[in-house]
Amino acid sequence: MKYIIVFTGVISMVLLTGCGSKMTAKECGAADWNAIGMEDANSGLPAEATFSKRQGECGAFNIVANQEQYIKGYAQGLITYCTEANGRKVGKRKRGRLLKNSICVGDMAVAFEKGYEIGRLEYLEEQRQKRLVQSSLQKDADPFGGEDDEDESR
Repeated sequence: MKYIIVFTGVISMVLLTGCGSKMTAKECGAADWNAIGMEDANSGLPAEATFSKRQGECGAFNIVANQEQYIKGYAQGLITYCTEANGRKVGKRKRGRLLKNSICVGDMAVAFEKGYEIGRLEYLEEQRQKRLVQSSLQKDADPFGGEDDEDESR
């Protein structure tokens, strides 16, 4: 039951806030700050800067963002984001780029970064394999094996 409530809250937050779009007065008034914090952590966004941005957006409508609820949700989101398995997914999605900044700390950072490096290396290997296949296909497409016309001049 707890997971259904959390999942419903996250879905509600996604529907309310959109994907990184500016919050409207209606969204700010109906915001579930716990769910928003959780989703921000699950997206790998930094807590302080992201909350400040949201606080400013809602403040423009004289609506106070609930920082306590946001931080509670963010802490819950870190637990699911900062895992080795998620690090691996993120590492593959980042297309081989090195990890610059991580929101994970302590032991969670170690697990996430280990997974990230595994995912990053898997991505790079997949790309290498694709290049080898493409190169092989190009050679197969050339009936003369890519040789020059030097033999004809002899």
